[in-house]
Amino acid sequence: MNDIMLYEKHKNMLEKYQQLMMIAKATDNYQSCLDIMLNVYSFVKEISPFYYEKGQIKPIFKTITENICELENYLPKEYIVDIKPDFVYLDNRDKLLEDSNEQEILNYIVYQTRKYLNEEVSFMNVIYPLEKYDLENYCVKASSKVEKICNELNIKQQRIKLEVGFIKNSCLYNGYGIHYFNIVILGDKKYIVDCTYSQFFMLKRCLLNRIGIMNLGGCKPGIFMTLKESRKKLADTILKKGYIKIEDDTLKDYLDGFALSYRNGLYYEQSNDFTYETNYKDNDYYNFLNGLDNQLNHENKEVLGYQKKPLNNHLMEFKKGY
Repeated sequence: MNDIMLYEKHKNMLEKYQQLMMIAKATDNYQSCLDIMLNVYSFVKEISPFYYEKGQIKPIFKTITENICELENYLPKEYIVDIKPDFVYLDNRDKLLEDSNEQEILNYIVYQTRKYLNEEVSFMNVIYPLEKYDLENYCVKASSKVEKICNELNIKQQRIKLEVGFIKNSCLYNGYGIHYFNIVILGDKKYIVDCTYSQFFMLKRCLLNRIGIMNLGGCKPGIFMTLKESRKKLADTILKKGYIKIEDDTLKDYLDGFALSYRNGLYYEQSNDFTYETNYKDNDYYNFLNGLDNQLNHENKEVLGYQKKPLNNHLMEFKKGY
């Protein structure tokens, strides 16, 4: 069977999955949508070797990954945790008193940033609760707003550009996968401020069995944050308050989610490590953020970013999480 005939066969199968997904969505069958999507992931992993030849992924496989993304859009636009922030639009927090304490200052910064975001994502000046919106791709604007507010208040801050693998000009996701957040400094204390963190917890971005498909990004940090109690607690705090104080292991827990999200299926196949942990400490992550080190110095480039070859074992399962 030649490539075109094989592709047509697989395309027809994906179209059948799409029809099933449309029926499931029309009947609001949440579990059926999820089961179908997991079957799609398994099917694509099984057929992937047919699209890999002489160390290269065949160009036509791009259409397969596009089909996967289309099918994921049928999944409910729900989140795997409660992302509702401690925020109500026009809640009279437009002023900051001169004797405000650190918590009041941080609440003011976050409120002003969330208010700005709420206006940015609204349509026709209709303001819905902020948790109703997907904040993907708004981190640049949000972190810039935090930076602007801090400058106006003469507060020290660092606007962090987080790139895949913690390396500048990373090519692991072809220039994509960048996230911005801020570290705000008040006295001798530092705080992570991230007002678009909820984007990483949307269901369609957090299905573990998405990992292992060639040329498709794996899971977002959100799912990995739910797999360890201290990470889950940190995530809940940032989602609600918009910030968290940096103490022992705070930076590790926050950035572990990203480091884990950069690993592809080959990492798990080669290491057989399904703990969803890293050996990095706070100091390691400070070095990563300051450009003194990066994840590629500790993990093989092949196991990070887009997966460039199929799994040897397409039946490998990622059992924790969704």
